[in-house]
Amino acid sequence: MNIVIPIAGAGSRFQSAGYREPKMLIQVAGRPMLHWALDSLLPSLIDNRFIFVALREVLERTTLRKVILSRCPEAIIIPIDQPTNGQAETVWMARSVLDSVDSLLIFNGDTYVGTEIGKKIKECPASVEGLINVFPSSDPAYSYVDLDSNELVRSVREKKVISAWATSGLYYFRSTAAYLELMAQVLDEPMPPEGEWYVAPLYERMIAQGCRIGVDYALFCHPLGTPKQLQAFTEHVVFKEESD
Repeated sequence: MNIVIPIAGAGSRFQSAGYREPKMLIQVAGRPMLHWALDSLLPSLIDNRFIFVALREVLERTTLRKVILSRCPEAIIIPIDQPTNGQAETVWMARSVLDSVDSLLIFNGDTYVGTEIGKKIKECPASVEGLINVFPSSDPAYSYVDLDSNELVRSVREKKVISAWATSGLYYFRSTAAYLELMAQVLDEPMPPEGEWYVAPLYERMIAQGCRIGVDYALFCHPLGTPKQLQAFTEHVVFKEESD
């Protein structure tokens, strides 16, 4: 399985808050933020192909490459020269090294989620073409899925609360080739109103084509992508663990 971690964002919200280091290297309870995200997938998925897409300037200027390889020694690291227009396009930048006949797992580098996605994938019927990891929320900052009575995804909406289930940023596609085909179509179209190409809306296109999309329920989910989220995690979760 191809596992792509797109970490090429500008991290502007952290820069505005006074952080100097790139977002992935910000220390969270004594560890780089990226390591918390990788805890979501490791060690259970370590035998798969990990591919990181990061800004060349950050790789050359900081310890990011070392931090990646300390957890994923066989990782493929793809340098790009400037931020892309969203996570979906960042994954597209790794297309030259993706095994198109294999499956694809996408996860952002700024969320710590409890998941048994590897087990879920193995148990997933062949008729299901994708899985979306979800967690309970009502915050409009996230994407949301609406489920039918069989717990299959009926619709996906970006930044709009249509159910109690938000997406964590962990996405599975049974076919890498299908993802690349969808992205090729998307990139030929005008930029969406949000100004970014997100991964979640690709499932809406798959559903329209008759594909079945399931969900993986997160055991827990701690977004770390904004200074406010990072502070909440540090104060309420890490502090609680230290007190126990």
